[in-house]
Amino acid sequence: MNDHQFREEALTKVPAVTFGFWVIKILATTLGETGGDTVTMTWLGETTANPVPNGYLIGTALFGAVLVALIWLHLRAKKFNAWLYWATIVASTTAGTTLADFSTRSLGIGYPGGSILLFACVLISLFTWHRTLGSVDINTITGPREGAAILGVIHSDPSARRDCGRLARQASRQRRPRMESTVGNRRPGRTDCSLDSLDPAAGRSPPRTGFDSMKRSVPLAVALGSLSASAIAGPPYLTDDPAPTETGHWEIYAFATGEGRHASFDGDAGVDLNYGPVKDLQLTATLPLSFNHESGTGWHTGSGDVELGTKYRFFNDEEAGFSAAVFPRVILPTSSLTDNGKARLLLPVWLQKDMGSTSVFGGGGYEINPGAGNRDFWQAALAATRQFSAGFSAGIEVARQGQDAVGGTAQTRAGVGATFKMSEHHSLLFSGGPTWADHQTSYRIYSALAFNF
Repeated sequence: MNDHQFREEALTKVPAVTFGFWVIKILATTLGETGGDTVTMTWLGETTANPVPNGYLIGTALFGAVLVALIWLHLRAKKFNAWLYWATIVASTTAGTTLADFSTRSLGIGYPGGSILLFACVLISLFTWHRTLGSVDINTITGPREGAAILGVIHSDPSARRDCGRLARQASRQRRPRMESTVGNRRPGRTDCSLDSLDPAAGRSPPRTGFDSMKRSVPLAVALGSLSASAIAGPPYLTDDPAPTETGHWEIYAFATGEGRHASFDGDAGVDLNYGPVKDLQLTATLPLSFNHESGTGWHTGSGDVELGTKYRFFNDEEAGFSAAVFPRVILPTSSLTDNGKARLLLPVWLQKDMGSTSVFGGGGYEINPGAGNRDFWQAALAATRQFSAGFSAGIEVARQGQDAVGGTAQTRAGVGATFKMSEHHSLLFSGGPTWADHQTSYRIYSALAFNF
């Protein structure tokens, strides 16, 4: 080890990622969440008949102060200290637990509102990390600037995991985000959107060894199990785009999505497979598992409706930056949670205009929705995204869907999304926003890990 490597090693105050690291990480997370619940729910009595006023706020302030003190000590340390590091991780989990409970219960915004709030904190944290270090690669975490990465841990580790985990249960039936019917058959989906994969503790850079490449991939593997292509359009947005998967390549999205309001929510988690067999053609198969929850009936889980589709880009003028495609899809009645035995057919057209680092895309189509009490309907969506750097893009969208059931109402959705390119072949995708239907507002959230190869 030369002098430069020695100095870099001294400044790297995160442990190497090994099997033992993840075992300790799980134990530390469990301890932190249990500790947070013990203080607020048991000692301060938030779940008892005689709670201490503002118990969740008191718990958040208490553990937040401890966390700030530990972070300050961690940043001041001259080298890695295992006891200090793991104390900070436990404190972040504990503070996140109480913050999640405070935002969803005490603020009165419910699980969907809390999920959106914490999701925004995660995006801000990742953006700060990226702006400070130029990347969210774990191997950039050295020196005093690691405070930006720690900011990401505070929001992503416990807070977002705990409530995005509970809240995103409300994500809707759209799996790979796109416009889709919400007919009477509610197909649920619950996601454990733990963002441990973005923990800066994912590894230390020096010395570089053959194990270094594996350290980079570990957080991505964990993200696959917890939530989750390199695209400016399409996922993670409801609005689709005309661009097909590159010829001879795969795009695979391991997703979790949900939508709901208060105690009622439904959603899916599964895999979205896309393959480009020839130029301008894409074959798609979506294989979901469904979850839902209703007040009074509790949890229900089962298989979801399988989707099969073919996207064909019939126009592509690269010089003008304009393209168009059709993307017919059939939704098979394979869900074990609904009694709709009819296959549905969606016939959309999607357009896109690229203007430098900005893309505007949208379109719509008609869905044939047979079955008792159902009705066919039109849908349309429009989105705009911007590529802020090689590894980060964000965008906004709005979508509208007609009545899909007799006596039903139209739906309007709005949302924001972001894509973080973690490596050449892996990306993290997030989106979320409100849905207005039946004179009520619900919230949805989507997360996915994308693989491109």
